[in-house]
Amino acid sequence: MTPRTALRDPKQDRSRATRRRLLEAAVACLAERGWAGSTVAVVAERAGVSRGAAQHHFPTREDLFTAAVEHVAEERSAELRALPAPHREGRVPAVVEALVTLYTGPLFRAALQLWVAASYEEQLGARVTALEAKIGRETHRMAVELLGADESVPGVREAVQGLLDMGRGLGLANLLTDDGHRRERVVAQWSRILEGILTPKDPDDYPDDHPVGDCPADDHPVGDRPADDHPVGDRPADDRPVNDRPADDRPADDRPADDRPADDRPADDRPADDRPVNDRPADDHPAPAAS
Repeated sequence: MTPRTALRDPKQDRSRATRRRLLEAAVACLAERGWAGSTVAVVAERAGVSRGAAQHHFPTREDLFTAAVEHVAEERSAELRALPAPHREGRVPAVVEALVTLYTGPLFRAALQLWVAASYEEQLGARVTALEAKIGRETHRMAVELLGADESVPGVREAVQGLLDMGRGLGLANLLTDDGHRRERVVAQWSRILEGILTPKDPDDYPDDHPVGDCPADDHPVGDRPADDHPVGDRPADDRPVNDRPADDRPADDRPADDRPADDRPADDRPADDRPVNDRPADDHPAPAAS
């Protein structure tokens, strides 16, 4: 027997065990019976303790149920953190599946009943609002840690929060029917979306030998971009809009009249000597030959 074991108080051990049974029974009652059907007496009976013992640990009903949800939420979070780290290529699907399972189990059902009751029970409102904020922060932090996500990258924080919101939605859908096949498809699709978001897209992340054709168009050297993506001034002359080409490179009909070869200009725009004789002003006609 170690000194630490010798110092343990059996009475304290029994008290901790009683408290734990009450907390777990409270969550089970909430999940199965809802707020209205979960009284302290019902919980005490389920935990196998007297009502007086229950009230010794939790003086009010609100004390009991808020403590119960917080306790079980902490336990589930600890279980998730203890999961072995999946291989990198399978990390996102494994984490998404684990988080969705968290929202489709009895803890979420119990928490949902408590949240609904808090919306109209004044004694619960402030306490449950604070509890929800605490659990929400912890769950988000845990998801970021498990995914290995970098929230300094724009959009990543919102993507992680979207995952948690999606999990809650699936948890709500699971209240009435267990549509496991649909949930599997949704989880698989969201995993693919999340993997795309979490994969770095910065041009600096492309290796030097990255095929140009696989880079985003804006990252191609100008000469390797499709013509439509070149800045106008850098496109080959034939690929530019006509009005942006140098005058010499435009089709003759699209050039300013003064830049066209004389034969291609409208007659009125040609120098007088280059016009067909009949189109010249009378003063510019050659004089009749002397007889």
